[in-house]
Parts: sequence; structure tokens; C-alpha cells
Amino acid sequence: MFGKDDFQFVTGAGSSSLSDENPDTQNAGVFVLKNDADVVLSDPISLESGSYLLSVEYLCHGKENKVFLFSRTLSDSGVLDTDKQVNPDPRNNNTEVGITLPDGTDDLQIGFLCQEKDGFRIDHIELREVVLEAPFSARLLSTGVIWLLLTCVLDIFLYFFLYFRENRRAYIVLCASALLVSLPVLIPSDYLRCGDDISFHILRVFGIRDGILRGIPWVKLQRIWYNDYGYLVGACYGDLLLYLPALANIAGVRMGVCYQGFVLVINFLTTFSAYFCFSRIFGRRAGLTGSIVYIFLFYRIINVYKRAAVGEYCAMAFLPFLAYAVYLLYKDEYFKSMLMFVIGFSGVINTHIISLEVVGLVMTLFFLVEARKTFVAKRIVALICSAAAVILVNLHFLVPFLDVILQDKLLVTDNSSDLSLNQHGIKLLSILFPDGTADVQDVYHFGAIPIVIILFAVLFYLWNRASHEREKRDGERSRGGKGPILCYSGFALLGVVFSSAYFPWDQIAQVPGLKALVTSIQYPWRFLTISGLFAVMALCEMLREDRAKSVRAESINRIVIVLFALIGTLFAVLQYQTFVKVNFDAPSDIISYHCHSNEYLLSGTDPFDTERKVWVNGDVSISGYEKDGDHVRFEYSAETDGYIELPLFNYRYYQVRSIDPESGKGSEVSHQSGSNNRIQIPFAQGTKGTIDVRFRVPVLWLLGLILSMISIAGIVVYALVFRRRVRTEGSCTHDLGRFERDRTSLLPTEEVADERNP
Repeated sequence: MFGKDDFQFVTGAGSSSLSDENPDTQNAGVFVLKNDADVVLSDPISLESGSYLLSVEYLCHGKENKVFLFSRTLSDSGVLDTDKQVNPDPRNNNTEVGITLPDGTDDLQIGFLCQEKDGFRIDHIELREVVLEAPFSARLLSTGVIWLLLTCVLDIFLYFFLYFRENRRAYIVLCASALLVSLPVLIPSDYLRCGDDISFHILRVFGIRDGILRGIPWVKLQRIWYNDYGYLVGACYGDLLLYLPALANIAGVRMGVCYQGFVLVINFLTTFSAYFCFSRIFGRRAGLTGSIVYIFLFYRIINVYKRAAVGEYCAMAFLPFLAYAVYLLYKDEYFKSMLMFVIGFSGVINTHIISLEVVGLVMTLFFLVEARKTFVAKRIVALICSAAAVILVNLHFLVPFLDVILQDKLLVTDNSSDLSLNQHGIKLLSILFPDGTADVQDVYHFGAIPIVIILFAVLFYLWNRASHEREKRDGERSRGGKGPILCYSGFALLGVVFSSAYFPWDQIAQVPGLKALVTSIQYPWRFLTISGLFAVMALCEMLREDRAKSVRAESINRIVIVLFALIGTLFAVLQYQTFVKVNFDAPSDIISYHCHSNEYLLSGTDPFDTERKVWVNGDVSISGYEKDGDHVRFEYSAETDGYIELPLFNYRYYQVRSIDPESGKGSEVSHQSGSNNRIQIPFAQGTKGTIDVRFRVPVLWLLGLILSMISIAGIVVYALVFRRRVRTEGSCTHDLGRFERDRTSLLPTEEVADERNP
């Protein structure tokens, strides 16, 4: 630990020049910067590898001043960026800056920049190491869980690889493709590249890690946000898959490596889930091509490496299950369809709720377009049963989410009315001429390019097919109807239109009752997710219809796979390398109010006003104050009426109790929201006692969790029974058919492999 006496400072009259003048210390404090653009830098500090936290106490009058960490060596190598600086808030008197140094440094400097005329006073400076090592028992248990999961996945892969020999080549190609699309995170490095939202999601992982280490396996309120004020992000944003990197970090793996491994896992999951579904809809060959095209879609790559949109690219891994579910529904395989609906929707719900809105809207339109096939009595019943199963399985998330969103007034609902979707839409010129003068929304227009190319390829295929059919004069029947490929292409095109700046989203938002729903989508280019899925399905349908010409079809498949793999890999590497290097191996490396839009704070909350202190009003004395995250305990004595405000946001379900010192029992104490929505506890004159404050998960939420677990167990048991019954019936049918063939000798004895059943 370093204190103020360990630092030697020099000052200068500007950020680019330093003088030998001594710092002004005529007032209380380490030094005072009085002039606009004055800068102070410490002598170089030598630090070993590890995570460090700089704490500064100050007094200022504006928000333009800066506290920063500087290293010429790290800056020249692209490691230390502008994230390692903060603007001290004049309403507070302390701030923190965190940094992780995997290799250490010998020239780190602490700097202060004054950009106000009223003066910027530094009162106290402290630099200390942050140790995050988990207890041995937690590391051992987490290691066991991770190894168990890896072993199960490897066993499943080996089972399919050894017993389904006809698919071995496909599995090898799929693994190679998943590794190629993961190449940016497979390159050895001590640092990550700073995608748009990466700090937000890594801080969510740290919040889950903190909850698990406190013995809370189901983390809804994450306490490490906003100077330990707490954030109800777990109840509003699905985080089921984020438990994987959290457990790996507890086991001792650096957070940067945990995130890189997480990207690799999701890429493999997306690859094989797409192949599983597409191969059963379109056949093995078309399914293989479609799955590879799907993982190399530019919009998906942008989500992974540019936006670091963890929720959205995780949701994309489950969208193929929904396509397969609809396919099974129209084949009247209702139980299998229900299983696929449950898997698909559960994956989307527990990763990205906005993707659920997009999928729900497009799926509703699809069912309306296919009304003749959809609105059949048995299929309607099957859809109702599937919806019920999806809801039951996901009550563990839906109950807390709906309770918070509907009952609490959050910033996310207040700010939604100010959003303009058309302002963020993709422009046509951005798609056709990316380097032109169009108003480009970063690189999101690139996400539509592969979709448009596929649509042009399908259009050419249909034109070529129609030309050949017109040449036929002998009445030969065509290869099949155009309905599916036209339907898939139409919805792919519709998704591109929805993503554009030309669709009247802002006008639709003015319709009474639709404003909150429409603006909650935030950015219209999110529809490229579902547009890409339909474009890939159109491509698969085209390749399946063309399978009669096996030589040409095989060549086309190989060309498509190679082109998308090479171009997609190059695009992924280029996207990833454009960002600066960062390291987030400790929560202190991330400033919570800078890493996202603070959507799930209570309405009226200022995320910058989160000072770590207790506010006392009236003649109230406090003693024995202890704070451990969302748990506060202290003793008080009130000589007059008054109140105290705690450094905790007043979310519902905080429980304040007065503890009887003799019996140890507690009684409820009223509390309310104080300044900046802090927990405010009033006290009457002449009272004293012990106060205990903590967040209590309500019974309703626990009931939702229990019902989800029961529903999952019930569906799994029924699925096993259903599978055994189908196998038994299939065996009896097979034996009877063979007996009939032997008796009559009229049917061929050889079996013909069905390409749709890999």
C-alpha cells in the first residue's frame, strides 16, 4: 500500500510541459491546483504484476478536472487507454481508479489535471493492491463443476463422433469453423480488446462471482456496482450463461481468459445448434453449409467482437431451435416441437430480453402469413401447450423480471420515450457503398451485406430456375414448389427493411399503447439477427432443392463454405484489432456508471452521486457501523427527531429491522427513499437500538424458481418416457415390416438412408 508520503509530485502549467516548481501546499491537503490546465504528475512508480486501486480524496467545483494513471511504456504499447481516468464529481469528495498490470511496470505515474479557475484540491492519495483470490473450498468446488461440464460435453461429442461415422467429416468441418470464427480470442495475449459493452458484461460476471462466494447461487441484486450501492441487474437481464465464466474465475482463471473462453464456448454452441436444427430441416449437406454461413454472418461477428453484445450473440445460438420448432409443428410432431420451443425460447429469455421482443414480433407475423397451416385446431393446442411449457420453465427469471419492471419505476422505462429508432437505422447507401458519404451507423451496415448478397443469390437462382422450367415442353414436373424459399427470402428482406432508417418506427411509436414497446427495441438494426436466420434458411432451401445435381451442388457447397469462412474470419480479426487493449481482471478496473446506460436504476437516480458515507440529519449518533455489500448493521441513539441515509439504493425488498439486544429478535422499521433514492431510516426522539438492513429475496421469486425446477424435471422425465415409447413402437414396426418383406419377397431388402435424419 502506498500513502501520500510515498509520492513525490511535480507540477506544470499545462498537460504538455512540466516545470520544477514545488506544488502549492499553503492550504490543507497534499497540494492545490489553482490555474486552468495545471497538471501534476507523480514520480514514476514501480509495480509488480497484479491489480491496483487508486483512491483519491479531493475538493473541486466542476466536472472538468481529471484524475488519471499514466505510463508511457503501456501507452505506447496500446495498453493504457482513456478508461484509466475519471472526472471527479463536485458533489463527492472521493473517487477511485483501478488498473491491472499482468506484466507489471516501472513507470506508472499518478496524475491530476485542473480545468477550472476555482481550484482543484487533493487531500489524500492511496494506491493499494487488490487481491481477488477465492477461498480454497470455493476454488476446489468451482474447478470440479467446470471439469464436470467439460467432461460431459466432450463425452457427448465423442459419442456422436464415434457412433455416427457418416457425420465425422461434418463434425471436423464444424469444429474448424468454430475455431476460425474464434481466432481473435485464441491469439495469446494478456489483454482483451475493448468492445462497446464488454466492461458492462464483465462487471455482471464479477457480480455473479461475488454472490456465489457469499453463498448466494441465485444472484439478483449485485452489490459491487456504484461504489457498493447495489444494482438489480440480475432480475432484469438474463445471466444464466454468465455463471460459466464466473465459476471459472472463482477456480482461479483470470477474467480476461474467462471471457475469451466464454466466446469460444458460445461460438461452438452456435455452430452445433445451427447444424443440429438446419440438418434436420434441410438435410445434412445443406445444414452443414447453412450452419457455417450462420456463424460467419457479419452482424453476428459485429455482436461478438465490435459490440461485445454478450446477450445478443448468446441469443443467436438458440434461434435455430425456434426455426426447427416451427418446422416440427407443421409436420405435426407436437411434443418434439414443444421441446424445441422450450429450448429456443429459454435460451433467448435467459440471455437477451430485447431479442425476445424481436423474435416474438417476427414469429407472430410468420404465423399470420402461414395462417392456413397455423390456425388448425391441433396446432393451436400445441402452440398453447408450448407457450405454457416455456413460461413454466422460465418462471425463475420471468417472475422477478415482471415484478421489477411492472412495479418499480426504473430509468429504462423513463428514457425509452426519448429514443428515436429511425435515427439509428441503416441507410441504403451504407449497405451498397460502405465508404460513401452516407450517414453510417458505425459498422452496423456491414451486418446487412451478407444478407443482401444471399438474397441476390436466391433471386438469381429463382430466375434461372424459372428460365429452365419455361424451356421444358414435355410437361415434366418441376423439382418442387417455390413457397418455402420465397417465404424465407421475404422475411429476410423484411428484417432488412425493419433495420433500415426508412421503416416508420417513430410514427408507429406515436400510436397510443405502442410507444414503450417499440422504443424498448432501442436500435432497429437488431432485426438483422432474425433477418440473418431467414436468409440462411433461404440459402439452405436453395441448396436442398439443387441436390439432384450432386456434383454441382457439392461444388457450390464447398465454395460457399470456404468464402464465408475466409471472409468472415478476416472480418472478425479486423473488427477485434481495431479496439484498444484493456484488462478487467478486477472489478475496480471498471467504473460502473461509465460502462452502460444505467437502465435498471430507480427513476431519478444520479449514478455519479454514490459517495461511500452515511448521511445523518438531526442529533443522531451512530456507532458500530458495519457494511458488507447489501447488508448494513449499526447502533444508534437519537436525542432529537432525525434520520440517516445509507449508501444503498432503495430497491423494494430491502428489509430494515430493529434488533432486540436481549432476545436477538427483530421488528420491522419503516424506511423510505431519501436523496438520490438512498435508503432513509427515520428515528424518533429518545430512541436507540441496533438496526439491521439487508436485501431479502421475496417468497414470490423463490416460488417461481421452485416451479421452474419442477417443470424442467417433469419435461425431462416425460421426454425420456416419450423417447423410449417411440423406440419401442419403432422396433415393433420395423420387425413387422421385415416379416412382411420376407413373406412376400416383393419389397427391396436394402435400407435407403434419409438425408434429413443425420
